[in-house]
Amino acid sequence: MVKVFVDSARRGGSAVELPWIGAELQPVTSDIAESLGLDRPSGVLVTSILRKSPAEAAGLDAGDLVVAVDGVEVSDPRVFNYRLATKGVGNVAKLTVNRAGKLIDVPVTLTKAPETTPREQLMIEARSPFQGATVANVSPAVAAEIGLSYRGQTGVVVTAVAAGAPADRIGLQKGDIILSVNGNDITATKVLAAVADSDPMFWRLAIDRNGQILRMAFR
Repeated sequence: MVKVFVDSARRGGSAVELPWIGAELQPVTSDIAESLGLDRPSGVLVTSILRKSPAEAAGLDAGDLVVAVDGVEVSDPRVFNYRLATKGVGNVAKLTVNRAGKLIDVPVTLTKAPETTPREQLMIEARSPFQGATVANVSPAVAAEIGLSYRGQTGVVVTAVAAGAPADRIGLQKGDIILSVNGNDITATKVLAAVADSDPMFWRLAIDRNGQILRMAFR
């Protein structure tokens, strides 16, 4: 990992650039292992691939089981991500993939997560349930920075919540994606800022939290 820090510093980065390949992964449970004909749970299962990502360019497919990175076995997504992190952005990782019972090697170029839309990050200051929340437009880069599993979502994500602020008191959390407020689709941070400044009698919110839709209402 020391090399990763050094390489990032040489590129002028103030934070470590973690590699990104654009694949959604999940651990292999006992049930999944049985369905794949494995003796025991091992590797990480590719559940989806983002378009125009390194994973797509390398030919990874949903349903592939990645069992090793550069010959080192991986047991879950955290271990997989660690192995990529030790390689660093700009390098190539050789993934050993179990595809339909056959082992194949898939070289993947590791890139920095792209900022596909301007983040336009801001803190909501208007008196509202969002006051004290820092929000940004969702992109793979923003998702990677806050530890959000990116599945191609769009809209506005909470990147931080000030302790004790109204946003904290209503239970907003880092990683929440704000979908709509009072029936208005929240497509960008400036849209949320305008809605937060509107001072309605009631607030109705729809939020995506780890893939689950939460609905809230406040007077």
